Formats: sequence, structure tokens, C-alpha cells
Amino acid sequence: MSYGAKSNLLAFLFLSLLISPITSLGVEFCYKATGKRRVPNLRNVQINESISHPSETFLQADFSISPGLEVLKGHFPEQKILPGVVFAQMGTKLIDKYAESLKQTYNYTQVVKFNHSYPGYPKSKVRLTAQAEPLLKGKVLWHVKAFDPMNEKNVYANGVIKSMVGELPKHAIDSAPIQTSPILYSALENFNFIRHGKEIFFPFETLEVKLQNSYPKEEIPALSELDMKNNFFRAKVRIPNEHLLLQKNKAGNWFLPATNFTELGAQAATLSMKPLFPGQLPYGIRLRSVSDLKVYSEIQPGVDYLAEVKVTDNKYRGGLKMLTVDFYVELRLPNNELVAEAKLSGLIVND
Repeated sequence: MSYGAKSNLLAFLFLSLLISPITSLGVEFCYKATGKRRVPNLRNVQINESISHPSETFLQADFSISPGLEVLKGHFPEQKILPGVVFAQMGTKLIDKYAESLKQTYNYTQVVKFNHSYPGYPKSKVRLTAQAEPLLKGKVLWHVKAFDPMNEKNVYANGVIKSMVGELPKHAIDSAPIQTSPILYSALENFNFIRHGKEIFFPFETLEVKLQNSYPKEEIPALSELDMKNNFFRAKVRIPNEHLLLQKNKAGNWFLPATNFTELGAQAATLSMKPLFPGQLPYGIRLRSVSDLKVYSEIQPGVDYLAEVKVTDNKYRGGLKMLTVDFYVELRLPNNELVAEAKLSGLIVND
């Protein structure tokens, strides 16, 4: 994830004998009720399945980043870039095509690791692949890669996603809203601070911030002096029904895919920095990778959640003139039930 025009334009630091034949599944359509596409269409879907050697099952598809995609709105106002989490989301959509061919339903309980390496600008072409690594009890690790089909060295994103047969559990929703003390800062201020457009933003209401270090308001510390380790951030978030990163389940209900919890976590992690600086964030910050992302029950719109962020480490890289920051993010229900968690790694650079 990148904030600021300049940082958006930087480098985005971040088969065998087949028993069953290749299956071509054509095009997948991902439309809102209004007829506008939220995310890209999958095209040229191919399933190479080996029944005798499941580890040789290989999936492939193509998609284009159309300038008119709804998910590009607000990401970012200065320069549109496909949110990095969408590459992982498209990987799960490709795997879903395989599940459909088996007349099964998969859910995605864990993103073991996903790296974002290259920006997906509008009009870019993407080739998507997924290689199966079967585990026990119907679980599969999928090695997903998204790259430029004209130059395979340009890898947009790659990582490992775990699937299992069946639907993700639903949590018991407490009908009582979260009773909070006065909000420290509002969603409107948040839009300005991280330079997102409102369409892609999750409406956090900040409840608590604990800082290990403070800096004079009139001074912006150099990256080499910035230390955020052990900073803590807690906020209420209720995902709106129309949010662009939602997806429909088999029953036709909207939910936030496990892959897209990364974006929610990354926004919360960025907002944890707000008390350090007046006005807009004076640095460019972007998501480098996510690991150990686990979802325990379906993340649903219209529910009060509590998001908590802790900075676990940061280190200044003098040769690269950037600060690497590691975050741990949790999402809980008001009754403290853990819904999702992840480890995020980001880069902070001078804007």
C-alpha cells in the first residue's frame, strides 16, 4: 500500500503427465448490482489437474486492470493503483474456479505469506498462477503468483494461501453496539491523514493510542530518528455494506475476504502514526508483505469490530534511506472473540 503521489511512483518495494485434460473456463464476471465491476474479470482460466499426483495441480488465468474498476476509486487520488490485496483476492477467485469444477466450496483461513513487489497501474495485463501443495484433511497450500505476461521478471505479487473444504464459520453477532468513550479523531480526519479517497477507506473511530516516544509538533523527525516500537492503537470499525473490498458468499451475502483483511489492517497500522504528526502524514508508507494472516470467522459489514495494532519492531535502513516497520493487527468482536489477526510489514520513506 502506498500513500502519496511520489511514493506511488517509486518501485513498489515491496508439467507433468495429466490424468485429466486442461479445462478452459472462459470469463468470470464480478459486478456490483449497478453493473459496474468491483474487481477484474478472470479470463483464459486453465485447470491442469493430476488426479494421481495432486501436487501437480496447476491453475492459470489472465486479467486486465481496467481504468474503470470500482476498486481503484480512492486508491489513490493522485495516481490510481490496484490495491495489493486484490492480487491475493484474485488468486482465491482462481482457486474457487477449481473448487467449482470439483463441486466443492473452499474457504481461505490463512494467508501464510504474501509479498507486494510491483505496482499494478491501470491498463496493465496480469497473468495469475496457482500451484497446489496438498496437506492433510482436505487442506491445500496454494503458491500464487501474479506477474506481467510480457515480462515475467515484473512480479506484482506472490505468496501462499491456505484453503480448506467448507464455508468459513459465522460468528455470533452481539446486537448491542460498542459503547465507547469520546472518539479521539474521526473518519473525516483519517481520509486527509492517509490520502485515501473515501471509497476505499474503512471508517475507523480511534479510541486509544499509546506512544512510547513523542516528538515536537513543530518538527518532523528524520526517518533515522523515528522510533515507534511498542506503539499501540485501538479503534472501532464498522464496515459499510457498499465497501469496494467486500465480496459475496454462496448465500449472496457480503463479507470481507481474508485476503482483504490486509488492507483493513494496513490502514489501521497507518492511523496508529497520526498522533505523532499534525496535518497529513509527512512520509510515504506502503505495505511490503503480510504473513500469518488467520481468519477465524467471516468478517461481515454492519458489525461493530475492535481493531488493535501494535508496532512490534522498526529498523532504519541507512543505505536505502527507509524505515522498515512491523505491525501485529487483531480484529475482535465486542465480547473479545478473536475474528482475525495478521503480521504486516511496511516501508516508510521520505515523501
